[in-house]
Amino acid sequence: MWKAKDNLLLREIGEECVLVPTGGRVLDLNGLVTLNAAGRCVWELLDGHHSVENLADALAGQFAVSREQARADVEEFLSKIEPLGLAVRDEASNRI
Repeated sequence: MWKAKDNLLLREIGEECVLVPTGGRVLDLNGLVTLNAAGRCVWELLDGHHSVENLADALAGQFAVSREQARADVEEFLSKIEPLGLAVRDEASNRI
């Protein structure tokens, strides 16, 4: 399960969708993070209740791509935002 970090707001600025850091995150991030439509779709589901498979299913359904392509896109997206501290694996969500 994946969860977006707190203190980030998703905002539309003109025709761009950006993650805006707030509070202490302003100093952690050097600038804004721009998301494309697929990135926004995934970002909005990073609530700690969705697995990579769930995220891929949502992406495949919304953008009419194969599940395999959607999974590859989700994994690439997560591999880019995790090192920036924008999302974390929420291991606690996996426990029953």
